[in-house]
Parts: sequence; C-alpha cells; structure tokens
Amino acid sequence: MQKLSLDDPKTHDSVLAVLKSGGIVIIPTDTVYGIACDAFLPASVEKLFEIKRRDPNKTIAWLCADLEMAKKYAHIAPEVEHGLGRLWPGVLTAVLPALGAEASIGLRVPRYPWLTDLIREFGRPIAVTSANISGEAPQSSIAQLLKDFGAGASIECIVDAGDLPAEAPSTVVDFTQKPYRVLRDGPVSRQDLKEAFGENF
Repeated sequence: MQKLSLDDPKTHDSVLAVLKSGGIVIIPTDTVYGIACDAFLPASVEKLFEIKRRDPNKTIAWLCADLEMAKKYAHIAPEVEHGLGRLWPGVLTAVLPALGAEASIGLRVPRYPWLTDLIREFGRPIAVTSANISGEAPQSSIAQLLKDFGAGASIECIVDAGDLPAEAPSTVVDFTQKPYRVLRDGPVSRQDLKEAFGENF
C-alpha cells in the first residue's frame, strides 16, 4: 500500500487514478478515515466488503460532492431537500429512496473540501465506510491504519492527513418514511434535526 501525503499536489490525481481503475483507497473525511471505492463497480464494492470483513447484507453510504449530485441518485422530497440544505455539507447521512430502484440509499455530502473536490472531479459518488475491521472502533490514527491495513489488504493507497480529531461517525436518519427516524445518533443532534426538518421529524 502506497502512502500519499494530503499536502502533496500530486495526491489528488493519484487517488483519482486508483478510483477510476477500480481500486480501493483509504482517505480522510470530516469524521474518521474511510475506505473508499467507485460506488458503481460491484467488484470493487465486494472487495471493500472483504477488506473490512463486513456483513454483505449491510449497506455502505455514498459520499457526494453536493446536493445536486445527490439528487441524481435519490428521490429527495422538497421538505427533505430544504432541511438537507441547512445541514449539508455536514455529518448527516440521509437514507433516501433510490431513483430507478425499489430500494433505499444512504447519501452524505462531507464538510471536507479536499474530498468534495475529489468527488466532483471523479464525477459520481464514491462508496465509503469507516476504515476499521467490522466490530472494531473507527480509526483516526494514521499509525494504527498502517498497522491494520499496511500489508496484504489489497488497498492501493492511503492518504496521510495525520491523526484526525476524535469524531463520532455521522448521524444517520431514515427519510423513507414519516416521521423521519434516527438510525444512528451522532454529531448532528436531534434538536438540530427538529430545527431543520420541523414537524416531519
């Protein structure tokens, strides 16, 4: 696994090349480090599940560059769009009805300019899950990540942004039903949600 510095201007293009080739990367986010791949390549997503040892029946959220990108892949009702406009970019994962499929999808717009710029240039969402073995704590330590995934994990590169501030994973809310339901508590409080989404929450 190649270690790339976030401060190196070549890192952006290197990560893009790995994603476009179907590879797996570890990247910093506005919460914890995440394992990422092209959301639209099933073989890559399957590989990500294997690396993380994640239950294949669970889903992985997609990170989008902005709300407009998210609207290309999910049905977002006007009242939901209004609330997301107040909380995105940010640490809220929205579970929404997927466009063109009888399924739901978790989407988030991170508050991390390097990452949103990367996704915007990539041109479509990336699948991202916390960089840890399933059942273990999400990682913010670059040294621990190198120890856990540095050898034999089939990860092409890791973007070193140093140790990230200790942050909880994103708040997850199901918007496929009313009232909207919190699936995982996180940095976006229930009061924040009530203020953004009003009586539907």
